[in-house]
Amino acid sequence: MECNFNLIDARDVATGMILAMKKGRTGIRYLLGGENLRLSDWLNILSEETKQPLPRWKVPYSLALLVAWFSELWADHVSGKIPIATITGVRLTRRNMFFDSSASSKELGLHPRPIREAARDTIIWYRAQGWL
Repeated sequence: MECNFNLIDARDVATGMILAMKKGRTGIRYLLGGENLRLSDWLNILSEETKQPLPRWKVPYSLALLVAWFSELWADHVSGKIPIATITGVRLTRRNMFFDSSASSKELGLHPRPIREAARDTIIWYRAQGWL
């Protein structure tokens, strides 16, 4: 499935929250965003950083929704584990989740690290945990 979203490293979110407390104006909301990416771009980054192949198939929305429905049903009533897909997650693919966080950069001085760096650091951490 193709979708659009904004990714930011959790460390940069924490920094942004500290900056908002120190420099932010009362009553103003700050959007702490990073890079706007299409899912295919994100998967390319992950593939390059993990040296794993890209997914081979694109899943139609209706099939993904059906899988999510069964996945949640199975998780809730049989396995008790986290579902492989959620209905809300699939429905969110229909929304454009690109955001403009330039006000946070200008006003707070937040400059998030490149998402590729965040992905690389996360992959290193996951491998150290034995999860990859």
